[in-house]
Amino acid sequence: MARPRTETIKSIASLVGAETLRITDYGDGWPALAQTNTPSGNYDLAIHAGTIGRSHRGRDAAERRFQNPGKNKPMSWPSGAIPLLIGIWEESDIPVLACMDPEHRRDKPTRQSLFIPLEILLHASREGWSQGHNTLGELIIAFHPALLPAYVETKSRNVTLDARDMAIAVETSGMLEQETSYEGIDRARRAASRLVRSGDFSKKIREAYNDRCAVCDLSFGIVEGAHIYPVRAPNSNDETWNGIALCPNHHAIFDKFLMWISPESRRIYFHPNLLDEENRIRADHRFLKLTHRLVRVPKDSELAPKPRMFRLRYEFFKNSYAWFDAQSSVKIE
Repeated sequence: MARPRTETIKSIASLVGAETLRITDYGDGWPALAQTNTPSGNYDLAIHAGTIGRSHRGRDAAERRFQNPGKNKPMSWPSGAIPLLIGIWEESDIPVLACMDPEHRRDKPTRQSLFIPLEILLHASREGWSQGHNTLGELIIAFHPALLPAYVETKSRNVTLDARDMAIAVETSGMLEQETSYEGIDRARRAASRLVRSGDFSKKIREAYNDRCAVCDLSFGIVEGAHIYPVRAPNSNDETWNGIALCPNHHAIFDKFLMWISPESRRIYFHPNLLDEENRIRADHRFLKLTHRLVRVPKDSELAPKPRMFRLRYEFFKNSYAWFDAQSSVKIE
């Protein structure tokens, strides 16, 4: 006999932690209403939960599934609440929560089976966070229950985290060690929250710059948002005018303090050592030649980098920019 959904909700709340996930109305578990606190704030939730079991279509070696309660039990939620569609998988030593997008299932009264590749669940039990797609192309995100606040933050900001970055955050936090401490869980949650913040910032920057590098116009869907005045600096912010869109190569050069941008004119200068590289390696020569003379800015002037952000950057990294000299640095002509 299937476990009552209210019991499933209680299991999830227990795994996440009562201090983090507070159930305000169990209802019939479809949904239960709850509140969660995250490093970035508190959120109201509408949780639709089920137990993940065997596939029962001859593919138990490759997939698992969970289901809605049956016909005439559509997903619905109150205004202002973040809807969650959560399955709990308990076959491994560490239980895993797996989430799918509830939006396109809203108000549909039909019986539904939600299939999940087994490898996604196994990877989440090992690494703490995993994501992939089912045979219908739906994104599935699976994670250690303690990371539910991180998932809620991604939903609130419409950001998808990089699974590799999350794996690193979980590993360095010590959250998955045999004797997990609250400190390890807290470190993992805060690291995840920083990744969400970074992803949200990068998304805004890419949109402002039409997903093209501000200094070479490269796109290919690999452009990143770079803070000018860095996140770790006092009173830094995630406003679009504190960032520029850069391809991975220019982003790396910017972060290694090998590129200096004039606050007023936006003229680009490179570290003098790059001139030597240019003379030795043809690829470096082409790279520098493809760089614009000036940083391109968004059409909306309100989103353009503020000169003050560059000045704050150069003051904060004063020693790293001691090399800059407008006469000896490589200037793009």
